[in-house]
This record gives sequence, C-alpha cells and structure tokens, in this order.
Amino acid sequence: AAEARQRALEDDGGGDGGEGEDFRVDWAPRVRAKGARRETVAAAVPALQDLCLRTLVDYADDMAAGLGDVPSDVRAKFALALCDRGLLGGATLGIIIEPSASEIVIPNAAPLDEADVVARLSDLADGAVDTVALRNAGRCVSDAELPGLLRRKFKKSLRHLALDGCYRLSDAGSAGLLGDFEGLESL
Repeated sequence: AAEARQRALEDDGGGDGGEGEDFRVDWAPRVRAKGARRETVAAAVPALQDLCLRTLVDYADDMAAGLGDVPSDVRAKFALALCDRGLLGGATLGIIIEPSASEIVIPNAAPLDEADVVARLSDLADGAVDTVALRNAGRCVSDAELPGLLRRKFKKSLRHLALDGCYRLSDAGSAGLLGDFEGLESL
C-alpha cells in the first residue's frame, strides 16, 4: 500500500508541486485504550458457567434432583463453591455424590460426619468411582467405617485417593488403605 501511494505521488508530480521530494509520514501506534477497557470488562462480567454455578449454589438446599451428567470438573467447582459459602452438609452432599459420579472431590470435608459420607458412598455402584479426594477430612474419616467401605466397593477401580487432615485415621488404618488397593496410582 505504501509503494502504491509513492508511485501515485510520483506519477502526478508529487502532489504539492515539488519535484523529487520524498513524501513520508512519521507514524507510531498509540497505546490501545480499548485493550485496557476490554480487560476491565472481562473482569467485571463473569463467565456464564460461573453465573450458573452461583445460581446452583444459591438454591442448593432446594434442589430435589442432583446435577445429572455434569462433568467431574464442574461438579468439583460446585463442591468448592458450596464449601466456600459454608453450605456443605449432609443434605447437599447428595448433590455432589450421586450414583452417576465417577469422581468424588470435596475440597473441604470438615463439616461432614462420617455417617453422611458412608451413606452417600454406599449408594454408589461397586467399581463406579476411580477418584476419591476428601480434603480437610477431619472427623469424617476414621478407622471405623470409611476405609472398609472403600475397600469393599472400589478395591479394583480406585486409581486416585486423597485423604487430607484425617486426625481420626490411625497409622495402621492408613497403611491398610495403601496395601489394599490394586490399581492405586496416587495417594
């Protein structure tokens, strides 16, 4: 485009009457003001998925059915949002742990009782779950019930197990969990 303009100026005599005069325009791009505005708009407008998760969390107590065929990563985000708002309990645990779930990820299981977790995991089909992550499990994991249930139901299918902060789980119980799972890839 610059060469075409230069040829056009040379053909008609330079445009300003001067012969052989070099026509140049010094140009430097300005700082894009729109770029800064786009960043603030992107930060101000939440993603549609975040809006939907926020709405689900707002009405979690009123949900009659679970999340259905929602992918595991979205289910984990929902669990995190419930934990952040302090709404995770026995009633809302059924939304996260449903019969169709293949991964159980609860980022803060501290408010849960072992009976609630055992009841929900008992409803799952044998071998259906390959990941169980109970972070800050505290009182919901002890030697009494949960390790035995995990062994019975998910001995062959469980690949990833994360139990953090289980102050009621003894060293012998932890060692028993390590030795019992055949396909365990990460702990």
